[in-house]
Amino acid sequence: MRAGPLDRRVILQRKTLSYSDSGQPIETWAAVGGERWASRNAIAGEERFTSETLNAKEQVEFRIRWSSDLAELQPTDRLIEPSDDATISPIPPRSIYDIIGVLEIGRREGLRVQTTRRVDTITS
Repeated sequence: MRAGPLDRRVILQRKTLSYSDSGQPIETWAAVGGERWASRNAIAGEERFTSETLNAKEQVEFRIRWSSDLAELQPTDRLIEPSDDATISPIPPRSIYDIIGVLEIGRREGLRVQTTRRVDTITS
C-alpha cells in the first residue's frame, strides 16, 4: 500500500468493560494498536425523517495498512478521526465513526474499514 494517499491520522478503539470499586460495570474505550495513517473516502450520505426527527448519517471508508494487532477489527469497534480528538473528553460526536465492516486488501497489504457516523439529529 502506497504511503501517498494515507494522509489522515486515525485511532481505532475497542469497548472494554471494567468495574468500579462498588462493583458497578463501567464501559470504556481503549485504543487498538495506536495511531495509524489512513486514507478517507466518502461513500454515501442520507437524511431521513422518523418520528418528527431528522436523522442524517454518512458512510465513509478508511484504508489503513494491515498489521497483526488490527487483524481482529470488528463491527463492535470504532474509529476516531482526527486522532487528536481521542484525547478530548468527551470525544466530539463528529469524530466518531462506528465500524460496520472490515475487508482485507490483498494478502495482508491493507484493510478497508467501512464506517458510518451520525451527522446530526434535529427534533422538530
